[in-house]
Amino acid sequence: MHSLGSSYLIQQVSGSEQCGGASVKVCPKVGEIGMLTILTTDFRTHEPVSCEAEFLRDVATRAYERFFRDYLFLCDDWDVEIFDFAYHPIDSGERMVHIAVYNALVSAFSTLDLTLAVWTRRRG
Repeated sequence: MHSLGSSYLIQQVSGSEQCGGASVKVCPKVGEIGMLTILTTDFRTHEPVSCEAEFLRDVATRAYERFFRDYLFLCDDWDVEIFDFAYHPIDSGERMVHIAVYNALVSAFSTLDLTLAVWTRRRG
């Protein structure tokens, strides 16, 4: 059993357009401990993004850690794969990618019918 979630964002403001996005696959852990896998692939071609986009891995990891901290899940219980990033060398920033990965995680976990855990998110 697995669940998929995606979030692709475009913010259009004259002179400061931004885009970011990612897809997430979540399933119960297969081994003894859950794993995080980040594939820095492009959402259109599914090929690796350019080497200048290496920041995606760090941003995705921070969003993953924030999600598990906010929703009080144990990350050791889940195998999570983050992939198919929307990346543009000029218009993609850390903030948009972080929000997109976080929202994709919310979407994937919501689909697993963990609604009680999702809606009892810790505030503050």
